[in-house]
Amino acid sequence: MEILSTTLDPKTIEHESGCCFRAIIPAFRQGDDSEYPDRSQLELFEDDRPLRPAHSLHDDIRHLGGGRYSHWGDSLYFSSSDQSDPRSSGRKYLVRGPKREGLIPHPSVVRGHEVVPSFIGSVLPQTLVDEMGSHPEAAGKSSWGTRNVLHAFVLAMRPTLFLEVGAHIGSASVVVGAAMKANGFGTLYCLEPQDHYFTLLQFFVEKAGLSDFVKPLQMLSTSRELDSILGDQVDMIYLDADHSYSAASADLRICERLLRENGLLFLDDVGPEVSPSLDPEGRGGVRQALLDWSKGRADLHVIFLEPPAWLNPCGMAIVCRQRVLSRQR
Repeated sequence: MEILSTTLDPKTIEHESGCCFRAIIPAFRQGDDSEYPDRSQLELFEDDRPLRPAHSLHDDIRHLGGGRYSHWGDSLYFSSSDQSDPRSSGRKYLVRGPKREGLIPHPSVVRGHEVVPSFIGSVLPQTLVDEMGSHPEAAGKSSWGTRNVLHAFVLAMRPTLFLEVGAHIGSASVVVGAAMKANGFGTLYCLEPQDHYFTLLQFFVEKAGLSDFVKPLQMLSTSRELDSILGDQVDMIYLDADHSYSAASADLRICERLLRENGLLFLDDVGPEVSPSLDPEGRGGVRQALLDWSKGRADLHVIFLEPPAWLNPCGMAIVCRQRVLSRQR
């Protein structure tokens, strides 16, 4: 049995709840589960001092902290000895235990509703993706699957103009930009009106070396300047902005004006359960807005990617604006 020791990278640690933090550790042999609650042989050290007790109840970790931890499945749920934040305290957390035998799955896969990212490589390095994913403002980022789809379509269709509405900190922006850089041309205009998100968006686009392809704009989709900046209708649009029904409906009308014939519109958070839960108006959110907008429209072709085929419950939709005059010869 090979024993593995590794120090947790603070960038890969997530705040779970209360005193509890979580790290995905698939390189170690499977941890506890409901059938074998004491299976894990994992040890956790804080600056070389062993933490205890192992196999703690997760609620005890959340509410009591004090160094309690649990190796559950492929995740480590743990707390610091003094309730400090392990992402910023400067302390080292070393994990030691039996190494997993055979293939080690990608960390994104063991989350249960994620897939392997296909866009990480020389253009978009793993270190930058990890930094963005672990940023305190990362909540709400597009799923791996959604970004895989955007990356693949940009590579396959080689758009000249792409518009992103609701760029947040740029998790999807850098993926689209990386595909455009690989293509050797194309411009992504990404809209983000909020100051703190826009600052981070600019920072990550520059850090990724994508400023020639990605142009952050601090404005709303309703801005009168947008049309003149774009200069033409766009080939693709990614909509992931305000999730209320009324705002989504307004954005869809704008997308209709800006999207060229045979263009593609991608939408996030349209899952049948997730979309209504994100709508403060209680009107069904982005999904219902899309259904109402496209109803009876022969020129709009909608595909919903949703569970069980689509693993992430947030779902995704792809709309093609295309007039099919006849399928008969």
